[in-house]
Amino acid sequence: MKKVGVFMRHMTKNHQYAWTSVHTIGMELSEIGLTIKRIRLAQEMTQEDLIERADLSRSQLYYIESGKRLPNFRTMINICMALGLTFKEFVDEWYQ
Repeated sequence: MKKVGVFMRHMTKNHQYAWTSVHTIGMELSEIGLTIKRIRLAQEMTQEDLIERADLSRSQLYYIESGKRLPNFRTMINICMALGLTFKEFVDEWYQ
């Protein structure tokens, strides 16, 4: 089964654009968070390191890694950059 995410662009209260997951086929939210956590741990990176490098809050990272929330597109790009990966490299890891 192919993993496909569908995102919708919308304006936030602060008049900034954000991406929101509308529908996800062939995956669970927890898979993205677990992939982030697996890569972070493989790089011997602490949560604090990733929080600082990706400009996240502690609660944001908790909700993402625990699979309770899906990161928006900008946050996902920041996480990838903090992990030293392109978005494509992250997706390749996620598919494994």
